[in-house]
Amino acid sequence: MRLARVHQLLAERDGIHWMQQYHEDYHYLGYRDCARLIHQQFGDGPLTLVGGVGSGAFTGALTTYLRDLRGDTELIGVQPFESVTFASDPVGDPVASISGIGSPVPFRHVRHALYDRVHWIAHEQAISATVALYREHGVFARMSSGCTYLAAAWEARLHPHRQYLFIAADTGHRYMDSVYRKHASVMPAAGLEPKVIDDLGDLSLPWSVMDWHRRPFAMPPDSALLASATGNVTSRYVSYGREIIGMAKRHAAVQEYIPNVRTNEKRVIVAGDTPVSGFLRFHRDNDNRADATVGAQYAPLELTDDERAFIARLGKRMMDHGIFYVGVDLAYPYVIEVNMENPGGVNYHRRATGETTPPRRSTRSWQLSAPPESCRPSRHSRPA
Repeated sequence: MRLARVHQLLAERDGIHWMQQYHEDYHYLGYRDCARLIHQQFGDGPLTLVGGVGSGAFTGALTTYLRDLRGDTELIGVQPFESVTFASDPVGDPVASISGIGSPVPFRHVRHALYDRVHWIAHEQAISATVALYREHGVFARMSSGCTYLAAAWEARLHPHRQYLFIAADTGHRYMDSVYRKHASVMPAAGLEPKVIDDLGDLSLPWSVMDWHRRPFAMPPDSALLASATGNVTSRYVSYGREIIGMAKRHAAVQEYIPNVRTNEKRVIVAGDTPVSGFLRFHRDNDNRADATVGAQYAPLELTDDERAFIARLGKRMMDHGIFYVGVDLAYPYVIEVNMENPGGVNYHRRATGETTPPRRSTRSWQLSAPPESCRPSRHSRPA
């Protein structure tokens, strides 16, 4: 409602401007004087700035201006799990995501090419580090500051010749019950060590770190794309009890560029060459794809004559390869996915239509036989 009102005012009135905290680059300008002060305090020696990547403004802005003023300035970003900013969204924190240094939606003014390295830290480790920061240095700060302290301390042990500046964004008053009253039971922060990774596909709890090498990042636009690229939570844990399936690392981004996906995406259950069930689905406002497992809405399936003919041709081709039952994600004339491992949809069909009887079976008969070895889906792959 609030955002709708903002858009209404922008449309109705001239001479007003919406200063979007998370998306407008001019917010960087507010940190220029602070960068000059830091440069005066630290001089020209090697400096590493460590900070949480929330909106991206203060870490990005300070680093931008510091690199204009001095030579060797390194930027270390700190994120929670479950944040899309640096693609930790598929990895859920079993306790809670840490507020203030991550986001479930993309922020446009995060400049990924500024960051040298990124840390991802879980909730329990953040509590330990926040308590340690107060015990050892008397800094009474929020949990995101504990995360940056933990990352900065590890970096300083690794490269002791550098100067380190970590940013503590806020005081700890609101964390008295959730953090500081647990001081007697927290694990010692001194014994915590991260898992060093070299690929986002290897991200795991409770603490991972990876060299980012100041590279740009085509941030996945939404949770549905991530679910499609990695295998959704239901597939990974509830249904199969295993880790990430699918080509999680670099595939499926092309889905963003198929306009039909946003208006006409259908899950069609195909038996042989006949559509026997399925549903039409609608994406959420912040999603590009309409994945039902991450909150999309659904409606009864209606196929056009062209779509039925297309599905029949596709089914015949699949049967030639020994594949007789699939879930097809269709945005005609595009096939987004052909899902053999988890071809769900009957349950959503029933929810959308209210039908309690099984969907109509195909009148065509076919020979069920084991598919050729080359066509059998592996437990780690999902055809797309």
